[in-house]
Amino acid sequence: MHEAGFTSILTRRFDFPIPLPSFEAAWGLAASPGMFPVLNDNAEVREELREAIASYEEPGGGSYVFPVSCLLLSATRAAN
Repeated sequence: MHEAGFTSILTRRFDFPIPLPSFEAAWGLAASPGMFPVLNDNAEVREELREAIASYEEPGGGSYVFPVSCLLLSATRAAN
């Protein structure tokens, strides 16, 4: 950012969990326009996602909690 002429650069990281009540909710999030909108809704792709998120499944099964980090950046730049 310095190389682009920005000053007063501030960063702040927010960590928070995203709980989802079911695999269907996780699928809906993954297939949403902001994530992977071109996911093919077929059994093979669903099974691959289920395997990929298995480590985030809550004890007792069925619900998931995903750790999320958001990095907020702010800066100023002098007008040309």
